[in-house]
Amino acid sequence: MLSLTLIKPHLFLPLYLFLAYRSLYEQNFRRVLVGFGAGALTLLGAALTISSSLLFWYQQAWKDPPWNFKNPTLGSLLQEITGMGSALIRWSPFLVGVVILLIILIRTARVHPIHHLKSFLLLSPFSLLIAPYGWVYDQLLLLPSLAFLFSVSTKNPANHLPLFLLLALLQLSWYLVPSSWGQEWFIFVPLLVGLSVLLTPSKEPNATTPT
Repeated sequence: MLSLTLIKPHLFLPLYLFLAYRSLYEQNFRRVLVGFGAGALTLLGAALTISSSLLFWYQQAWKDPPWNFKNPTLGSLLQEITGMGSALIRWSPFLVGVVILLIILIRTARVHPIHHLKSFLLLSPFSLLIAPYGWVYDQLLLLPSLAFLFSVSTKNPANHLPLFLLLALLQLSWYLVPSSWGQEWFIFVPLLVGLSVLLTPSKEPNATTPT
């Protein structure tokens, strides 16, 4: 299943790093790598069987790379602020983000597994923000994080009123942003979702004592 993410690999690079680190830590890296590689080769073979000119299309598309367009990413925002359209500016948030992710992974390697679930849910908004390029429809990747937030806010609405209001504002924002504006304005969506997940407390299960 993981190999299916190769349809949009630039959006899943932090996820690959997260899974690679965890598999190395849990000593099952070879099994994960073999499974991922086999799935990738299978998908590539199927795609080339359906259309043998697929690689040619990709080669043509990269003559005008996607980071030349405005996207809802931090790299695109930096290009807009600095007035510089270089690929280095577009990729700089990703490079900084990878370093930050590695530091977090190293520091939290031994924490309770429930916090790894929360980290996993943070990967989607984090990846969308630091990706070198992405489009508004790619924000469908936020669905698992949104499902988590909705489940938390509906269990006890009184204790999670700020979160509930934030989610309502997020939903309303899709109608408030004029369609004439560029999609780069929707960068606030993964930012708000990521902050919501980060600020949502996660409780560890109570330890049971042997009898």
